[in-house]
This record gives sequence, C-alpha cells and structure tokens, in this order.
Amino acid sequence: MSDMNFEALLGQYQQSFAEAKEFNDWMPDDGEYLCVIKSVRTGTYDKQGVAIPYWGVAGTLLDNNPELDGKDFDAGFFTAQAFGSLKGAASLLAGKPVSDLNEAHSLLMGCAGTVLSVEIKTNKNKTTGVERKNCYWRAVVPQENPAGSDAVDAPVAEPAPVETTQSAN
Repeated sequence: MSDMNFEALLGQYQQSFAEAKEFNDWMPDDGEYLCVIKSVRTGTYDKQGVAIPYWGVAGTLLDNNPELDGKDFDAGFFTAQAFGSLKGAASLLAGKPVSDLNEAHSLLMGCAGTVLSVEIKTNKNKTTGVERKNCYWRAVVPQENPAGSDAVDAPVAEPAPVETTQSAN
C-alpha cells in the first residue's frame, strides 16, 4: 500500500480515533490502597466467533501521597471467561453471596462512587514467565453520608478476594 493510500485509509478512521478513550495500563506499585470506583464500562469481544461480555472498572486512588492521590487506574476487568472474579466482586459489593448474573451486572453498574480497599500484587505466570499486576478487591469501605448517620447502604464484607489482571509495565 502506498503512503498516500495509507493516509487516505487513516482518514476513514479519524473520527473513531478522536472519540476513543485514552487507554493507560498504569497501576500503582504493589501494596494496599483505597480507591473510589469512577466508572464501569461494558462491551463484548469476539473469541472464535462467540461474543464474550466484559465489564471494565476504572478506579481513582485515594492516597495521602500527592503523586498518587486522584490518579486513575484499571481497578478491574471481568469477563464471562472468568465468572468467579465477577461473582466475587458482586458478592463483595452486595455484602452477601450473589449467584444471579443479572444481579451481579446491576451491582457492578451501580458501584460508581463506592470506596474499596484494594491490594495490588505483581505475580509471574509459571508457564509464560509474564509478570502481571493484579488488583484484589478486599473490602467495601463504609462512608458517612452527608446527613451524618453511621454509614451509607454499602455493607462491609470480606468474601473471597477478587482478582483482576493487568500487564506489568
């Protein structure tokens, strides 16, 4: 393909590029953090002709370190290929076991603003040797509401940790 043809092809994709959200796979160093869920996005990807649903969770660090406080990171990526992680996240958010997929979806879609205690750990794949950072959801952190009552509706619960993976930089 000539340079001119390639540039013409790029022109066809300019609008999509301009509207795309910037992807950054930064994650904090290994350790324990507080974060607030900023947003949850859903979509599908194709694997061998099958549409696989996913939920991507964006978090914002709440930290005393000004270099980290307010920094966004990928706080979770859940797919139908790893329902155990999705189930763990939904159960943590609900404060009780969740076995209904629609309920799990609703809980994730409604979790923006929830404060979580998370742990970031780097693990090495034994087969490939590839290092990945994992974000483990440890607990929902209750927050006082503006009316001054004890806490918001989100219960504190500590079911099995939720693992999400992100490639190490």
